[in-house]
Amino acid sequence: VPLELRKYVLNLLHEPHFGLEKTKCRARQLVYWPGLNKDIENCITKCSVCEYYQSSNVRQPLIPHKIPNLPFNKIAADICEFGGKSYLIVQDYFSRWLEILPLRNKTSEEVIGKFKSL
Repeated sequence: VPLELRKYVLNLLHEPHFGLEKTKCRARQLVYWPGLNKDIENCITKCSVCEYYQSSNVRQPLIPHKIPNLPFNKIAADICEFGGKSYLIVQDYFSRWLEILPLRNKTSEEVIGKFKSL
């Protein structure tokens, strides 16, 4: 894209105010110039409409993970609350097996004990 048309193209790409990741994806499908991603970031951070409507809880792009060869070689864990009670959630990446373990209190000793009981 010629230098003199870049601002016009940026405005067209950003016209629907999709946000940073969707605008970058759309741009990759249609146009290219060196520094395009940086130009898109600058355009969106200066946009008053996007700033006004920007969600405070923006979704982060997903990070791919390698699937292990055996069960419980790699797990995901989190502590959550539901109905006023705390739970330790553990999921195996290989089998996607899910364990939901109730917690009386969220101390490190109790969490470690729950992990050892698996």
